[in-house]
This record gives sequence, C-alpha cells and structure tokens, in this order.
Amino acid sequence: MKDSYYFSHDSNALIDPKILEMRCDYGMEGYGVFWAVIEMLRNQEEYKQPLNMTTFKGLKMLCMTNINIEEFITKCINEYKLFESDGEYFWSASLCKRMNKKEKVSKERREASKRRWNKNDEKADSEQNESKNDTNSMQTECKPNANAMQTECKCNPKESKEKESKENKNKEKESKENKNKEKESKENNDCVVEKEKSLSPSRAKLVRFYTNNINSTPSPHEYEKLFCWEDTFDCGLMIRGLEIAAEKNRRFLSYVEGIYKRWENDGIHTLEQYEARERIREAEKQNNDKSEKGRTGNTFFDMLLGGEEADT
Repeated sequence: MKDSYYFSHDSNALIDPKILEMRCDYGMEGYGVFWAVIEMLRNQEEYKQPLNMTTFKGLKMLCMTNINIEEFITKCINEYKLFESDGEYFWSASLCKRMNKKEKVSKERREASKRRWNKNDEKADSEQNESKNDTNSMQTECKPNANAMQTECKCNPKESKEKESKENKNKEKESKENKNKEKESKENNDCVVEKEKSLSPSRAKLVRFYTNNINSTPSPHEYEKLFCWEDTFDCGLMIRGLEIAAEKNRRFLSYVEGIYKRWENDGIHTLEQYEARERIREAEKQNNDKSEKGRTGNTFFDMLLGGEEADT
C-alpha cells in the first residue's frame, strides 16, 4: 500500500519558470491546486485523467478553492505548458516520465532478486558437490605427495577464473552506472532547455545569463525582484548590469540592483543610451588626458627656460 502513495519530484519545483508564470496569476493557492492535480494523476491508470466537468467538479471539492478549476487546467495545458492533452484526457509528461523510470527500476530489482535466489540455489548445489569432492580427497590423502601437489595445481585455475569473472562483472556494473549518470545529466540539461522555451525570448535570455553568471540556484524572491526591473530597462541593459557585477566578482542581486538604481536616476533605460553615455565619457577622459599632458610639457619647458636665464 505504501508504494501507491509515492512519486518523486524536483526539490526546486517552486522556482521552475513554468510554475513561476502560473504563480504570477494564481499565487500559492494555485501552486497547491497544481500538486493536488499531480497527486490525483499519480493514482490514475496510465497517469491520465479525463478532461471533463466531472474531473473539474471533483477537483473543486477536493481542493475547497475559489479558483475556477476548468480555467486553471486549460491554462496549465495551453499557456503554462505544465500539462499535455489530446482533447479527451490530460496528463503531466514529467510525472509519466518519472513513473516509467520508477517502474523500470522496480522491474530490474525484481529480476535481480530472482537471479540472486537462483544463484544461491546454484551455490548450495556447488557446496554439496565440493563436500563430496572433499570426502573423496580425504580418501586419497595417503597417496604420495606428488599426487597431492597435482591436485592443488588443478584447483588454482578454477579460483583464478572465478576472480576474473568477478572483476569483469564489477567493470560491467561501473560502466552501466557511468552510462546512467551521463543519461541523467543529459535529461537534466534537456529539462532546463525545455523550461527556457516556455518563457519569452528576452526573459529566457535574462534567466539563463543570471543562473550562469550570478546565482545558479536563485530563489523565487530573487526572480521576482529581477523581473520587476523589466518595466524600467530593456533586456540588453539588464544583462549589461549583470555583466558588470560578474566582472567585478560581486555576484549578488543587491549589487546588481544598485547599478540599476543609478541608471534609473541618470535616466538611462536602454543599452543604446548606456553605450552613448560611455562613448561621451571616454571622449572626455581622452581630452582630459591630453590637456594634462600639455600642461605637464609646458611647465617642464618653462623650467628649462628659467634655468637658462638664471645661468645667463
């Protein structure tokens, strides 16, 4: 009975971009309804649920919520891409993938258990045979030592083969584990790419740069604070702020927000405005450097003249 209540899910599901988009509309109440739907799908055959009013009313009573369940499910299918549907049923592709993997592992463990029991039976038969051989060996102990030496030599190849077989099995097991790790890593990368596809291109670019250069595991609060600046700056300028923080190795959001606040006070809202101001600053710096060099040169020349007059 315990197995019927179990399914795995990501510990960072709360900050999944699709979930964040849904929470923007429905808040944490919608987050609770979402997991209630997932738990319901977990207990269905093939992890699918009919897309009809019976389902909607059942979820309404189950969750005791004011959310319009029909609208919520429809948005989760068409807008947030949290569920999939063929028009008659709906399901969670992520849940199906996890449950199929779990069923596969369970099947492999059952088969391994059967092989282990069979191996134990074979071992028991082998021990009986060895016991018989030991009896025969004891009967021949009185034979010359040369015969005893020959018997020992015959035993050694067998032990060597068993050891070699065991080493080969260990190598095969390690190879299989490495392949599984590579597969899981590829699946995780594919999952990140899939999440980014659900966002607008500019926001996906911003999220990707932030997680790669500032914080690889941002909290929902960090995402919300970062996205608040999208109404003030364009995507290029926001990413430029992140680049500056990374270049100075100040990889935290409060430092980035300090940059954004200075730009807002200076009336800088686009990357083009920022680059134009930087060009002006660079030109002013070069002119100041030239003026400084000119003043230094004249002063030195005056000193030389003054020195000559003094000598005269």
